[in-house]
Amino acid sequence: MLLCVEEHMETIFDYDITEEEKEKIGYSTISINDYLKYTDEETRNLDLAYLFHTRGDMDKAKSYANMLTPLRKQDWYRTINHY
Repeated sequence: MLLCVEEHMETIFDYDITEEEKEKIGYSTISINDYLKYTDEETRNLDLAYLFHTRGDMDKAKSYANMLTPLRKQDWYRTINHY
């Protein structure tokens, strides 16, 4: 008998996100359960890239941005260059 164990996907909630950071990223009122229900892997990586950019950790931000699809990664870089 095989047991299926779902692998944990990192999210912004794994990094003690503050209310201020949640607001900057656009999730000021969302609970972790709703976040997990309504986001996919791509969105979670994008949010992690924004979180670490907000915190000034560009190495970590870029590592999550590099997991994005090419078009979304291009949009991310374009967005952060306007801040």
